[in-house]
Amino acid sequence: MPCTGSALLPLPVSGTAVGPDVRETEDSARHFLEERIAEFNGRYPGVPVALRLEWTHPATYLTELSEETDLLVVGSRGRAGLRRLLLGSVSSEVLYTARCPVAVIPAPADG
Repeated sequence: MPCTGSALLPLPVSGTAVGPDVRETEDSARHFLEERIAEFNGRYPGVPVALRLEWTHPATYLTELSEETDLLVVGSRGRAGLRRLLLGSVSSEVLYTARCPVAVIPAPADG
């Protein structure tokens, strides 16, 4: 399975039409990821990468992907306390729900 560069975008409000703001967000995410993938392909030409944009809850989507892969690698911003409680932790949820081993890579320390 090729590596997948995904943008997991927040879900539009239920029952609303997809408007120009949503399309702009998706276009912006697609452009950003296409640039990162081009850089990656330049450094690692033998590693296939596919771009997929998904409008879903990130932990749910990653758990679904874990059924098709041998290892799931996720990042962690290292939030704690109230911020973590309010924003949740995708990496924590995936650790408990994934169907394969999970590697959590911490954000670089500010320095």
